[in-house]
Amino acid sequence: VRAYGSGVRKFLDWFNRVLAAKGYEVTDMNEDCWILYVTFESLFVSAASISAKLSAVKEYYMFEWGYNPFVVEGRAMHRLEMTRRELKTNERRGTKRYKFSVTKEVLRMRVARYIDMATHDGRVMWALCCLGVSCLLRLSEVVWTGRKQAKKLIRRSALELRTREGVETGKLKLDDTKTKIHGDVMECSFYKDGSSVCPWTAMTEYLSKSTVAIDQDDALFKWSNGKVVQAREFNGKMRAILEKSGIGMEDYAGFSLRRGGALSMALAGVPDRVIRAVGRWKSYAYRIYIDLTDQEKADAQLKASRVKSSSSWADLVRRCGQYQPDRS
Repeated sequence: VRAYGSGVRKFLDWFNRVLAAKGYEVTDMNEDCWILYVTFESLFVSAASISAKLSAVKEYYMFEWGYNPFVVEGRAMHRLEMTRRELKTNERRGTKRYKFSVTKEVLRMRVARYIDMATHDGRVMWALCCLGVSCLLRLSEVVWTGRKQAKKLIRRSALELRTREGVETGKLKLDDTKTKIHGDVMECSFYKDGSSVCPWTAMTEYLSKSTVAIDQDDALFKWSNGKVVQAREFNGKMRAILEKSGIGMEDYAGFSLRRGGALSMALAGVPDRVIRAVGRWKSYAYRIYIDLTDQEKADAQLKASRVKSSSSWADLVRRCGQYQPDRS
């Protein structure tokens, strides 16, 4: 009771300082306000403490007004839950917040030389890498991540490889993805592009030369021993390959094919709307995945150093916000 009372008091203190002065009532709190509150608390307390405070606030609302403040029209606040989850993840990672972006260049220049394409397991790894980077896939969308995902495990029947009008095309149906709209199955398309990191070629090589039977109802990705590819195993193998190639993985929280795919498209000059559509993002949140390379930073610095202005010194200073006009 004492802990709940403290949580409610701290919330009300924050509300009175931040929102009450702007005319808000306690019952006016919406999802944006709750995200603001949670973000503020994350500067001082742990994710577990935030959860405890929100539980106290929920009981306070239930007692005073008879409703759950974190549910709107019978549905939980999705963005609030995602914010809390991300804060918890960042807390667990500590200083290693960012994942290494596995781009197509990294696959071509670093990863390819350490994958044995003569083996079934090597072809599995390569197919997953090429498909994941090209279609901006989350690893949880295509491989086994735990028992809770048993019914949502992607099957061979979800993949379609075909040739139409001379164009080799692949379609992958994703049933378990957090960005699906209205519960509909989402599709990812990929094509034969003739490159060394072509997803269509990698998938056809994997399926045509598979040493294990993969029926329509079986898992799409299997190791040579017949077991389903698990995320933990794939992550371990991939991390070892990246470290062997000279990438210091101790500086990162892990690696990301999805992040690398988005960065590859951005570096190639692909428009934002296309990256957003391919990655199945509902918003422009994908922009946090676009990292600046050292070369881009160096080019920007060099361009800024070479700028020559034809304006007078007074005009230049005024544009920089430092000019004080003579008021006499």
